[in-house]
Amino acid sequence: MTKNFLCLLLFWALEAVVFAQNKNDLVQFTGVVIDVATRQPILYATVFDKKIRRGAVCDENGYFSFVVHKGDSIQFSAVGYQKKMIRIPPNITKDSYSFIAQLEIDQVLLKEATIYPWPKRDEFDDAFMSVVVPDDDLQRARRNLEREELREQGKTMAMDGKENYSFQMRQNAQRMYSAGQNPYMGIFDPIAWGKFFKALSNDELFKSDKKKRPFDIDKLRNPEIDGN
Repeated sequence: MTKNFLCLLLFWALEAVVFAQNKNDLVQFTGVVIDVATRQPILYATVFDKKIRRGAVCDENGYFSFVVHKGDSIQFSAVGYQKKMIRIPPNITKDSYSFIAQLEIDQVLLKEATIYPWPKRDEFDDAFMSVVVPDDDLQRARRNLEREELREQGKTMAMDGKENYSFQMRQNAQRMYSAGQNPYMGIFDPIAWGKFFKALSNDELFKSDKKKRPFDIDKLRNPEIDGN
């Protein structure tokens, strides 16, 4: 009985020592990711700890912060940039470590490709010869810039890859901002309501120029408009 008790006590002591060592091994890793040429922050860059298989996504200012272990290998990556690897110093004495990651643009040269809407060269020659081109440059310019035609094209034109990527990253950043807690709701913000009633009493709520409004009513309708 005494022997079993001593073994159990020794096991608890070893577990406590290991836990204390692991706790002292943790470091709060923070920093920013920027472009090495422009010194501008890289939005939504990825910071990944290859040892613990965890990481973080930078916000719109290129800032990141998460917990790592001393001696871990960290990888920085972003679309259009070369990856960068660093190692957390294993002998740091503080419980925090900051780093500015500078990424270089990853340039990939592709072979030239010419796209034709005709399957054969003979069909292209026939189509080219049958085209009626106006002699007046002004007439061609007016036809290409007709307001009704541009308006109709604008209604059916979808977002390009850059716009889709930016929209998706903003949505991800908004979800991660409130991860683990209730999302921000502007309708429950007492400060926003105070500004609302003040603007209402001064008859400044519905000004035509939004920039001159002391309060934007859309923040109560849609909480995602407010970045705070």
